[in-house]
Amino acid sequence: MFQYKFSVIMPLYNVENFFAEAVESVIKQTIGFRENIQIILVNDGSPDRVEDLCLRYKEDYPENIIYVSKENGGVSSARNEGIKHAQGKYINFFDADDRWELDAFEKAYAFLEQHNEVDAVACRHRFFGKRDGFVHPLDYKFRQAKDGLVDIKSEHTYIQMAVNAVFFRKDALRGIAFDTRLKISEDSIFVTQVILKKEKYGILPEAVYHYRKRLSNDSAIDFSTSSRTWYFDTPEYCYQELFKLSKKQYGTVIPYIQYLVMYDLQWRLKTLMPENFSQEERGLYKRYLTELLEEIDDEIIWEQKYLPAAYKIFALEMKYKEKVVEQAELRKPRLFYRGIAIFNVKERSRFKINILEVQGKTLLIEGITTLNYLGERCRLYVKGKNGKEFPLKLYKMGYEDQVAFTGKTLLYNTGFRVELPLESGKDFTFVAEVDGQKLRVKPWFGYYGKLDHKLSKAYYAEGGYLFKYEDDKIKCRKDRKKSRIKAEWKYMRELLQKRKGVLILYRALYYWKKIFKKKPIWILSDRTNMARDNGEHLFRYLADPKRAGNQKIYFVLDKKSNDFQRLTQYGKVLCPGTIKYKLNFLLADKIISSQASPWVQNAFDTDRDFMKNLYKFDFVFLQHGIIKAQLSDWLHKQKQNIKIFITSAERERSSLLEGGYGYTEKEIVLTGLPRFDALKDQKQKKIVIMPTWRKTLAGPIIYGNSERPYQSEFKNSEYFQFYNNLINDAELLRALKDYGYMADFYLHPVFKNQAVDFTGNETIRVVAEAADYTRIFNEAALLLTDYSSIYFDFAYLKKPVVYTLFDVEEFYREHYQKGYFDYEADGFGPCCYDYTETVKTLIACMKDGCQMEKKYRERVEQFFAWTDQNNCSRVYDKLL
Repeated sequence: MFQYKFSVIMPLYNVENFFAEAVESVIKQTIGFRENIQIILVNDGSPDRVEDLCLRYKEDYPENIIYVSKENGGVSSARNEGIKHAQGKYINFFDADDRWELDAFEKAYAFLEQHNEVDAVACRHRFFGKRDGFVHPLDYKFRQAKDGLVDIKSEHTYIQMAVNAVFFRKDALRGIAFDTRLKISEDSIFVTQVILKKEKYGILPEAVYHYRKRLSNDSAIDFSTSSRTWYFDTPEYCYQELFKLSKKQYGTVIPYIQYLVMYDLQWRLKTLMPENFSQEERGLYKRYLTELLEEIDDEIIWEQKYLPAAYKIFALEMKYKEKVVEQAELRKPRLFYRGIAIFNVKERSRFKINILEVQGKTLLIEGITTLNYLGERCRLYVKGKNGKEFPLKLYKMGYEDQVAFTGKTLLYNTGFRVELPLESGKDFTFVAEVDGQKLRVKPWFGYYGKLDHKLSKAYYAEGGYLFKYEDDKIKCRKDRKKSRIKAEWKYMRELLQKRKGVLILYRALYYWKKIFKKKPIWILSDRTNMARDNGEHLFRYLADPKRAGNQKIYFVLDKKSNDFQRLTQYGKVLCPGTIKYKLNFLLADKIISSQASPWVQNAFDTDRDFMKNLYKFDFVFLQHGIIKAQLSDWLHKQKQNIKIFITSAERERSSLLEGGYGYTEKEIVLTGLPRFDALKDQKQKKIVIMPTWRKTLAGPIIYGNSERPYQSEFKNSEYFQFYNNLINDAELLRALKDYGYMADFYLHPVFKNQAVDFTGNETIRVVAEAADYTRIFNEAALLLTDYSSIYFDFAYLKKPVVYTLFDVEEFYREHYQKGYFDYEADGFGPCCYDYTETVKTLIACMKDGCQMEKKYRERVEQFFAWTDQNNCSRVYDKLL
């Protein structure tokens, strides 16, 4: 007889900030807490104050809550300890940083009472925090499985690996315990032992387990890939033990176990080993994986849903110790290896056209391809009129390469470029010649590809020619008025079939407005919710009556912005999302912005593919700072197609030309940033603290809006704790008062909604509203920043800068790649690498009267190309 329906076992370690939310989600269960649920809190030597919280809850619910405190031994030992105290019929191992949907226990109880043929039921993971939604890689089983039951003999891909979202029959756990040798994947072997007893388990899609993806990356899973136990203990004590269990029960490793282990291996094949591992350790780990792969069927390897083909082929090469592609046999259009189709040459995803545009009498096509994986076996070209061949020029993109855990590059992200002479009546066909056999390639079209393989009537007209994609060919014809009208009419009919009537209206209005268009249209912007950057400074320059008249100039800004009314005194301001904005966007000759966010070059959100053949503008990127990191994965030509790329220093310009961005000297221009023209030294006794943001702490961006939602976990981050402590540091505050300074702490716009987390004071203000950067830099005496490029503005005025780089390793791992700029060798001020050093350096600067040292002044003078406040003029000349 059981005292409770459920026992919930919660291991506790470093979860003080999440604990109450987790416990409350159990206490508030609709099944009734006091009568039906027992909670066993196991403090695994946690260094925080979670014990106080536990005792408080135990005092409130003495009959339901058991508190156990033990020395730290890991989650396995904590769960095993909890099992000893369990008095419920069903057991759940609940992670104390997650939460349950409030009706989950009620639904799980009903299911298990009805289905005696299973000993466990798995509930559905819903992520929250850093990621949101039903996005777990194994979520497909909740959408596909029938009758709520999984038979592992016939449904081997429906694996269960975690215990946190599972309810177990307590009776089924006899003789089973968590392996204390395992710090990671201990739950996989535990849950599998239970499932193997009856060879079935239940799944309950409507019972939801909310799984927290921490913003701070400090969970056990987040740390796992830097831990030796992940590389050596898990393969030995989890994967090999699973194989042994299967062999003992079935005499072989059954497909379910193979798939479960291979599911985990797919992430391992892609995870680079840490640099501090010895050659012996690297060899041992590779041997572990090879031995595991040798027991996994080829079909199971190939079934993995999240493993690119290059890694699957690499796994087969490890297994068979031979070059798979070289041994593969071509049976048009596929390559086969040991009976498995490993490569389909005609698969559309193999060939993507990112840029298709007319340049004079030439059609320029640029894109990416994975067909280069076939090496010398494959030749790529475009076949034109009379069979003439135009070879594709291949080059390495420099980012998004597919690299194995060994460091070996399996597949380079390869770009291609081809220029085709325009002539009416031509058809262009993309051809892959493999082993002498010619195969027609099926491309798909990206953002700047103008055409669309999913829209049969799509077309693109430019430079006197009309292009269509039909029968896997790009067809080129003369753009005559009659043929254009006919093409548009057919396209509108297709849009109507797809229920895109609003887009038809926009297209009709576009053609009508185009008739009356007299001047080029230039649209400028900064962020949607604020101005005050290079976009505004250039807008004000262009709107000056001395230059006005040659172009129609607009600025884009949300009407709710504090800057909106102010900007209207200089010129016309458009609100994003409005009809007027969208029509002018379609008619624009130039889109000019300090931002390169998706909304800047796309006014039609998810309908972009239906409208992109009308996007005829040149994108001018003003930047919102000087580039000093490697950003080619964001700003590459095939991702942004920038026509004029503004730079301010020769080293910056060279880094773009030589750093694999895909641009030439034609696009990369050296003019200086427009906002620099307004910089003037008007120094007051003010200190500015202005760090940049962190990708790992920011919520998802809302399309068409520069703001990010508030993140409750932000307060748990090292970033928050560092800066909140800094602005309230007693020694620093005392020094500010003694030397007569005030300070402002400016949040990066991405973190605007986190302002409520910070605690300001009478000496250091917390500022979240839109910053007037020019005024701030002009008036400030000293800048404290981290990796934000705004230090270039400040140094431009030859004022002192202090860098605080307390999280330098994590920053370059998670946020940016290092570029040409080295803070120690090139920086414009001292670098601090911890809290104490930062405080001491700031105080020392104030004591010295906030003067820039000679060596830093010399670096400033050597770095900037221009300091004459004529940047707007130079940019304007490039626009003409």
